[in-house]
Amino acid sequence: MNVHYGIHSTPFGECLIAATNRGLCHLAFTLGQADRAMARLRADWPDADLQMDPAITEPLAKAVFSEDGFSASIPVDVRGTPFQMKVWTALRAIPRGHVTTYGTLAAAIGHPKASRAVGTAVGDNPIAVCVPCHRVVRKDGSIGGYYYGPELKSALLRWEGALR
Repeated sequence: MNVHYGIHSTPFGECLIAATNRGLCHLAFTLGQADRAMARLRADWPDADLQMDPAITEPLAKAVFSEDGFSASIPVDVRGTPFQMKVWTALRAIPRGHVTTYGTLAAAIGHPKASRAVGTAVGDNPIAVCVPCHRVVRKDGSIGGYYYGPELKSALLRWEGALR
């Protein structure tokens, strides 16, 4: 399997975007550490032939970070456990400009007592922004954690209109 990738500038900093012939398979903010982002891509796709080809991933970067916001219809090629796939599918159903809690997300996937497991799956999401893990907040409404830091999470939520 071929995975094409490129590093692109976004309104939120540099990111590594990768795609298979099925769709977007990886989006990670590099935070000045492109090697770390590449290591995760390699770990997630160990048998793939990774090919740097930003011409292929540039249209995806533009779609994800367009002024109108990304389209939930961008095809994704994500791999995970059945539980993770349920969580990631539910994340994609959260509308732009809205947030949910870990508990609400757990209930939505039929596991109302699995808030912590949902939190783990949210954190393991390999496609930032397009599988919008940043839209999950704590029960008290506070931002909570984010793999790329609370400042970036807040910026993404402001961009989407979920925070003022």
